[in-house]
Amino acid sequence: MDTFSPPHPPPTSPEVASSEKKNEPIPPPPEASLSPLSSGKHREHAGSFRALPDLRQSQKISDGGSILIANSERSSSFSTVRAGNQNSSSSSETYIASLIDDLQTSLQALEAYPPLSKLEEWAIFIHECLSRESRKFHSVHHVFEISAGCDPLQLLAAFFRDAISCITDGGFTTRQEARVGDIVVHHHDTAEEEGSRYTLTKDTDRLVDLVMDIFGLEAGQDISESYRGLDVFLSAVLMARLLRETLSEPLLAQIAVCMEATIPFRRPSSTGKTALDLLYDRLEKANMKYELDMEITEMIEAIQRAADLNNRNLGNFASEDAVFFLDHTWSLLPERSASLRRSYLYSVNDMASACHEMSIFLSDLDTNVVFQSFRGLPNDDEMEFFQQRLSSNLAKGRKYMSAKLLAVTVCSALATLSGGDVPMSFFAGDLPTHNYHSDRLGEDFPTFDYKELTNNCDNDVYLILNRGRQLEQSFDTRNAPIAAYLYASLGDDGVAAALKQCCVPMTMKSSMRLLKHLPRQNVQIIATDVGKIAVSRVLAIQELMVELFGQEEQAHDHEVVTG
Repeated sequence: MDTFSPPHPPPTSPEVASSEKKNEPIPPPPEASLSPLSSGKHREHAGSFRALPDLRQSQKISDGGSILIANSERSSSFSTVRAGNQNSSSSSETYIASLIDDLQTSLQALEAYPPLSKLEEWAIFIHECLSRESRKFHSVHHVFEISAGCDPLQLLAAFFRDAISCITDGGFTTRQEARVGDIVVHHHDTAEEEGSRYTLTKDTDRLVDLVMDIFGLEAGQDISESYRGLDVFLSAVLMARLLRETLSEPLLAQIAVCMEATIPFRRPSSTGKTALDLLYDRLEKANMKYELDMEITEMIEAIQRAADLNNRNLGNFASEDAVFFLDHTWSLLPERSASLRRSYLYSVNDMASACHEMSIFLSDLDTNVVFQSFRGLPNDDEMEFFQQRLSSNLAKGRKYMSAKLLAVTVCSALATLSGGDVPMSFFAGDLPTHNYHSDRLGEDFPTFDYKELTNNCDNDVYLILNRGRQLEQSFDTRNAPIAAYLYASLGDDGVAAALKQCCVPMTMKSSMRLLKHLPRQNVQIIATDVGKIAVSRVLAIQELMVELFGQEEQAHDHEVVTG
């Protein structure tokens, strides 16, 4: 029990030069460059969850969608494959067509010309991987956010980076199994250990060994489910195997480097080396071992490119719009909690547990390990800007999550003391659809003018709680009336004090302790509304109110829990 506490001109870059050295791709057929897919419909910068044409053509960096490092010292090898073609069509392409278009543009920029049938095959595969039911955040749309404005190698890395997610997806698809199932063995839960583990097989080949060396892994190695890089590694192997006949080993290695750098939130080693320092060391060794013939400047630029992709991937943390940041953070919940993906079946305690885990994550997150820089890119001014925005967003995110956690914990306490855990929809009301709307908990709760909040409240946090996030989620509504009410009533300090009375999951003792700690009016208003929705609990809740506050006080209050 836990307690709370320009699109097609050849780039003048090292990666093109390296394709002339080793494992040079087969030259293109004469007709390849005449493909109708080379239409120039490419994005320069990404934004919030807007329509795909907007993502693909916008000329403005949105708040947090992608971070484009505008450094005058950046070498030409960082040139983007999307230069905002002025002839871009305003019509909307499908995701798959967009994937085909961008795959072709990137590969042609690297002087690789696979047939259209291959581009279609890869695009459909990527789309399939990123469109599984479990993907609420790391979806195909997320790919178009972080890849906007990327150079060819970054784009390919972004497209494949989240292709495989064993833990979130619950295993491989049939086609994933055929591509990477031979290099990992999954050991399910045993009596001796908590959680699952994986073992890398020893039956590997040169290409898999190259990717392993870049990721610092070894054949036969046991990998804990808690290792954040497992899915990224498997996705990198998938990328390398799909593109091995199209790109040279040096290029495949640089894409894998970009992917490895996106493994998030890694602290420096005991010797003080950052994750990117260690990645450079491994690339340097791989360069010698596999005779990749990369120059020192190429390897440095490969790591700088990788740092940029990592910062794009985590760009929402540096958003200048707190709502945008919270939208992305909240979208992660169902990927971290399988129960929340069952929109109408998850329980009050399921939601409390998911909020608790996210609250811990935000509280414990070291701001020094989010954004990465390598040998001056991004520069110090850019990193300072990222840190400032990150600190501001985390502060608001922690307050928002604490209020949400307290609200669901109050519901958990009422459920625990009135008969036990129940589906969240039974207490809070059904999630609204286009043709159905049930009563919702807190619809008639008191609201406050944010300009008059006095209880040490953050106005932005209250407005987000009361008015709602931008995005509707399949497991939750955008606004949070209970959390907004409690936050306005108690303020940051009051919410923190109340959470000290709680535990996960809530027990009979902790439930009584929490409800007695909170102001009587807050408890009664919430309990009254719960009784109106959860009709079979009304008598139990009424008796609970008498036990908490006494018969006389209950009789004095008007409509305290009436069915």
